[in-house]
Amino acid sequence: MSYLSEVPSLVLATGPSLTADFDALILLSQDVVGEDFAGKAHVKAASEVDSTVKKEVSLQVVDNVPGKRLILAPVGATNRDFDDVRVVTDVARSAIAKAKKSGSVRPLIYFGTLPRDEVYARVIEASILAIFQELYHSLQSRETSKDAAKLESVTSIGVLDVKQKLTQADLDHLRAIEASRRFTRDLADADCERMNPVAFAHHVKETFAKLAAPNVTLEVVEDTATLEKEYPLLSSVARASRPVKRHHPRVIRIKYIASDAQTDGADIQSLFLVGKGVTYDTGGADVKFGSTMMGMSKDKTGASVVAGFLHLLGLIQPSKLRVFAELGVVRNAVGSDMYVSDENIRGHSGQRVRVVNTDLEGRLVMADCLSHLREIAITATNAHMFTVATLTGHAGRAFGKYTVLIDNGLAKKKNEAQKLQQNGFLLGDLCEVSSYRRDDYNIIQPRKGNASYDVIQGDSTYNRGHQLASAFLIQASGLGEHGLDSSKPLAYTYVDIAPSAAEDDDYKYGKSIAASLLAIYATHVEKHT
Repeated sequence: MSYLSEVPSLVLATGPSLTADFDALILLSQDVVGEDFAGKAHVKAASEVDSTVKKEVSLQVVDNVPGKRLILAPVGATNRDFDDVRVVTDVARSAIAKAKKSGSVRPLIYFGTLPRDEVYARVIEASILAIFQELYHSLQSRETSKDAAKLESVTSIGVLDVKQKLTQADLDHLRAIEASRRFTRDLADADCERMNPVAFAHHVKETFAKLAAPNVTLEVVEDTATLEKEYPLLSSVARASRPVKRHHPRVIRIKYIASDAQTDGADIQSLFLVGKGVTYDTGGADVKFGSTMMGMSKDKTGASVVAGFLHLLGLIQPSKLRVFAELGVVRNAVGSDMYVSDENIRGHSGQRVRVVNTDLEGRLVMADCLSHLREIAITATNAHMFTVATLTGHAGRAFGKYTVLIDNGLAKKKNEAQKLQQNGFLLGDLCEVSSYRRDDYNIIQPRKGNASYDVIQGDSTYNRGHQLASAFLIQASGLGEHGLDSSKPLAYTYVDIAPSAAEDDDYKYGKSIAASLLAIYATHVEKHT
């Protein structure tokens, strides 16, 4: 599957009279009545008899606009203390939905009077990406629908910016971003059988083969003996899935080395990303109950985001970058050989983990992968490490439906979380910044002098759940040996997308949004393109 070919084309329009090229005109503006375009007389007349013209998205029939379809998309207040780019992007989504429902397949979007200050500096890019999000339908719906062609009927989108800020190259770049977000959502939204661990790995491998980027390499680790030796914590989570071949675990290693980053240099940046790919989470022995298991096929979204990020690198070929990724892909199943609480398991880092709840499996899956990447990062130039995961329900309880970020000591000195937050804010990929406290490390230490383990997996009585999870990842992966007090400190940022992975935090029915991908891209990749 070539994801780029599935994304509607973006065409830079150069004038308001383009009836032949498009079949609808979407007017996105704070002042739909005052805009100077072919249908302005109609809008003025309509506004005099219908007060909703200035307030709601509406379809008008106008002879001298493309397809006789004029979709008015008035943007309301934008300067309140709490406003962000979603004030515009939400209207853009409603407008494209209206255009599509009316039968338009080649709409032209007229970006008129809109705020362009520091909050809305990237309003057009954010709006186009939001429009793509609205038009997206999942891989399974495209594969199984009786009339799949109608699902994604829009084939081309025209872009007319009255400020003339964007170029065709900018639009091509946005289209590449959407291709990778589409790949991400396909992985994340597919059910637990369409993307079981074996199928997930196959789809990733197949997609990267078609990408055909010579500086991207991919390896799938599937041998049981190798996994048990190199990824013992991950393998423990996967034990109960062993009787079913399609549920066997996989570790996917992906690497991007820019053509000008083959040798060391002070200007080279090295990124290391781990993605949680739990294709289904039953909770294991601590089984989920009360209908909370439904939606757990989205527990692979972290790995999906990391795969999509590497896919984007292969498409746009940024310079001066080295990126290493590991995706831990498993099913947390229930069975006679499932791992259970009270087990002490030695991870790849050498740290012995005391299991306290099998529904905290994601941190075990990622700790081994993080430990592997740590060994490479120690000698890398300008290294920064990340884990991306739908990891804790506590993140949502603490911050609502936003991605939660925590920096370790060195990452905090670099203001990493703040940069991710600021850059994501402009594109509508919203994040909140959290922090560690010494309590979060103390709570995971051995209890009552017990010397049979080094770190506790979790504590259900502790009220700082996502902070505990991130502290655990640091210690269990061996990153605790690379703090500010060490001879070789490493920067690490914890990215918890549990609250933000799906639209409206709806794991059961909401579409995935590739949460955190845009923030990481805007922070670490754009400057190299």
